[in-house]
Amino acid sequence: MKHLLKQFLISVLIKMIFCVAIYGLIMNDFLFNRQDGIWNGTYYEAGNWELSLGRWAIPYLDITHFGVSTHPWSTILTLLVLGTCFLVNLFQIKIGSIFDYLVSGLFLGNVVVCSSISYLYTSNIYGCSFLLAMLSIWLIVKGVENQCNNQQKLRMQILYYFSGGICIAVVLGLYQAYLGCIALVALLFFVFLLYSNKPWKYIRSYIVGGCATGIGGFIVFEIILKIELLRHNVEMSSYNGADTLSASNIVFNLSTSIRRAYEICFNYFCGVDETKWNLFAGNKLFILVAILCLLMIIIMILTQKKFLNTVVGLFAIILLPLAANIVVILVPGSAYQTWQTAPCALIIPVIACILYKQFCEIEFFKLKNILKLGLALISIFIMWGSIYQTQIDQEALRQGTVAAKSMAQNILSVLYEKNMYSEEQQYAVIGAPCNNTSIYLNKLYDEANSYAKIAGPYWESSLDLRTWHGIFSNLCGVNLPTCSGSDYEYLLKDSRVKGMTNFPTDGSVQQIDGIVVIRVS
Repeated sequence: MKHLLKQFLISVLIKMIFCVAIYGLIMNDFLFNRQDGIWNGTYYEAGNWELSLGRWAIPYLDITHFGVSTHPWSTILTLLVLGTCFLVNLFQIKIGSIFDYLVSGLFLGNVVVCSSISYLYTSNIYGCSFLLAMLSIWLIVKGVENQCNNQQKLRMQILYYFSGGICIAVVLGLYQAYLGCIALVALLFFVFLLYSNKPWKYIRSYIVGGCATGIGGFIVFEIILKIELLRHNVEMSSYNGADTLSASNIVFNLSTSIRRAYEICFNYFCGVDETKWNLFAGNKLFILVAILCLLMIIIMILTQKKFLNTVVGLFAIILLPLAANIVVILVPGSAYQTWQTAPCALIIPVIACILYKQFCEIEFFKLKNILKLGLALISIFIMWGSIYQTQIDQEALRQGTVAAKSMAQNILSVLYEKNMYSEEQQYAVIGAPCNNTSIYLNKLYDEANSYAKIAGPYWESSLDLRTWHGIFSNLCGVNLPTCSGSDYEYLLKDSRVKGMTNFPTDGSVQQIDGIVVIRVS
């Protein structure tokens, strides 16, 4: 036991060092993304808005850290690292082995982690969701093992399943997008059982236990959500289809949702989606991913003694995009952004786990080592591209932060010089720093994901107002009173604003209808 604990602690330490090495820039410079990250900064207390989205667990999680989120070290990285330990252990890979670090690195080095950290005030939510998602599957499997091996009494088996259901309920109450992680890992573990030639008694117990636990988790989630909504007198929001979850809506939109789920998965790996998760994302990387899947299928066909296992396994593999994007199926109107790609980011690491275990079962020593080496090299290649995409995003965050802060400070200087700053006055900054000729941003900024482009481009809507307010308050420490969202939308369409010159030239700062307008671009 001491030896296992020592291996576990060493594994966690090495993975933490790995994460610090990769995300050192974003952690040291306290970098925020251009959206909610810069809008809310390091302090935020969840309330009725989160509850209206079904995220009833967030306010309770906030209580544990008093709404303070000053550093991701103690939140998302720790939780994600622990989550990968449960994932690796689930597929019977030795904790602390080289392949433990390879599989974990494939996920920890993914841009979804970088994106999540840039939402500093919610980073602990994403991390906790991932940890509980992996823990829920681990508990289900432990329950199945004890049930089939008759190692524990019935109450212990029930405890495993019940605990797994509670984990699922809390995941849904924190951030529903991580339900895809549960569905994906659960489906691929089913494939893993088929590859391992487990008896159908074991597989049947896994299916029944897993489904019962999942349904139980949904029921617990719904009960708590209804209670919280009634207690706080809140109704479900229509944002991203949060209020549209129903059997009729799922069935009515099923064909469209299924097509969208496959499109999301295909676009993600082909690099045609707005999420750039890997420098090599495109045809070359997609071919590598296809080779991984093809190898898994070939090994399954060659090693299976039962034809039924082969057919069922093939069908399960075809369903992978649906499992990863289960939220799209359940809530057809849900959005899909970079920080929601954790299920897709898990596909390659989990497939690598299954392949590794299959290669270990090959009797021919040389062939076994060749295949394991090939898998390791492919994993390193993919990890290499993923890590450097996170470096590009972090550099874009840094460049954008410097540019936006410099622009904001220059605007403040002009306002002070012209005696136009007053707490009684309302202000509107129009445009984005990246489109201003006085701002320098190098090529890496253009190659980053949109969330990392804090200097813009923005949305050309009232959301720009929130970003500028965050820049002044969270980067400059200045309370610049801003106009209302409706006034900002009006100014964007006003011909007088469109006729203004760009900052810092004469005419770039004017008072229009009682609002001081600064046109940046």
